Amino acid sequence: VNVLGGQPYINNLGLKQKKEKYGIGTRFDYDWKQIAIDDEMKAVVMVRIVDSKGTPLMPYIIGEASTKTIRMKTLLGYQNHLAQTRGENRAIRHLYGVRIHEDMLVEIGKRLKGATTDADAKMLQQTAGATSASYEEMQPPTSLDTDPEKKMYDLTVARVEEIKKDETKLKEALGKISQLALSDTKRKIIKAIIQKYLKHLRV
Repeated sequence: VNVLGGQPYINNLGLKQKKEKYGIGTRFDYDWKQIAIDDEMKAVVMVRIVDSKGTPLMPYIIGEASTKTIRMKTLLGYQNHLAQTRGENRAIRHLYGVRIHEDMLVEIGKRLKGATTDADAKMLQQTAGATSASYEEMQPPTSLDTDPEKKMYDLTVARVEEIKKDETKLKEALGKISQLALSDTKRKIIKAIIQKYLKHLRV
C-alpha cells in the first residue's frame, strides 16, 4: 500500500500479486479499441481476467488514458501503458476487490492491537480505504461509442490531418498503423492519406 497526496492506494504490482495469489494461472485478456500513435491521442483498452484455459471470469472493464486524465505530465506520451495499467487495476478490483478488502481488514485488525501511538492507529484505519481505487483512477472511466471502430477511425484521420505538415510525426504514425484496432481496409485508407501528405512535403 502506498500513500500519495494523503490518499492510500494499492499499486499495480500489489494488485497483480493479489491476482496471482487468488487466481493461480489466471491472465489478462486485452481488446484494444484505440492505440495512441502520438503524444496527444487517447488510448482505450478493454481488459478482463481469464483462467488458464482462456475462459472469462468477468466482463470486460475499460482502461483509458488521455492528456486530460494524466495527472503527472512526465507520463505524457505513455497513454497506451497507462490505459493498460488502469484497465488491469480495475479488472483486479472488480474480480477480487471484496476479498482483498476483507483480507486487509483482518491484517489491519491484527496490527491495531500492536499500534503504539494514535498516529499509527489512524494511519492503519485510513489504509482500509486503499482498495477503492488507485491514485490515478480518481476520475471515472469514459464510455465508448456504440461503434468504437468508427470513432477510432475518425479520430485517427483527424489526428493525421492535424500533423500533415510535420514529416517526423507522419512517419511515426505510419509506423504504428498496424497496431490500430481497425479493419485492413481502414488501415489502408489511413496509410494512403499519410503517404499522400508525406509525398507533398517532399516535393
